[in-house]
Amino acid sequence: MATLMEELLSLQARDRSIREIRSALRAIPAREEALKAAIAVQSASLAAAEERGKAAGKARAEAEGKVDGLRARAAKLKAAQASTKSNDDYRALAKEIANLESLALQAEDAVLSAMEEEERAAAANAECAAALEKEKAYATEELARITRSLEPKRTILEAELAERAAAARAIPADALARYERISKKYPADAIALVESKTGSCGGCHMKLTPSDLVEARKLDTLSACGYCGRLLHAAR
Repeated sequence: MATLMEELLSLQARDRSIREIRSALRAIPAREEALKAAIAVQSASLAAAEERGKAAGKARAEAEGKVDGLRARAAKLKAAQASTKSNDDYRALAKEIANLESLALQAEDAVLSAMEEEERAAAANAECAAALEKEKAYATEELARITRSLEPKRTILEAELAERAAAARAIPADALARYERISKKYPADAIALVESKTGSCGGCHMKLTPSDLVEARKLDTLSACGYCGRLLHAAR
């Protein structure tokens, strides 16, 4: 038959298991949100690349339109120049034609720059699209894994809680109440193992008195550390 301390140690081990399962279950929603956030970041990057491409395409179209307009104006002036009989008018038209052709060359440079930006945007778009699909595939796989793990964890938790309740019923009420009161302060180790080499409390690591060490070796009575209040257990 198990001693009081053995029953409490068993209860503490079960409580640790319950806390771990609950912690894992609490982490799942945060993990799901993190996966959604990662997809949102990649989606935003793709949208930015698409907007960059659209802006470059618009700039190219505007530059091409400007080139066409300047070339058309220059062609009209050339036609007028061919029919003029005044040297002054001829020279004035020649100057305006040269200015229009210079502006057209500048506009053509803008067309080339816009085309290069379109190419860079297209490359970024393809890269972001691939990254987004990869992130989505990973999220789908990870969410499926999380979903598969949920039910077993809940089943195990229910079983642990039921067994914990049964184990608690076998422990004297005063001892159980004392353990649970200390557990609220020290969830991980309400019962501390005495450090055999130093004779110290395994929780706060303070040196125990000789009488505390003697009491800690008794399995059917409860003793506590005079410093931190944890229940003491000494390995035999």
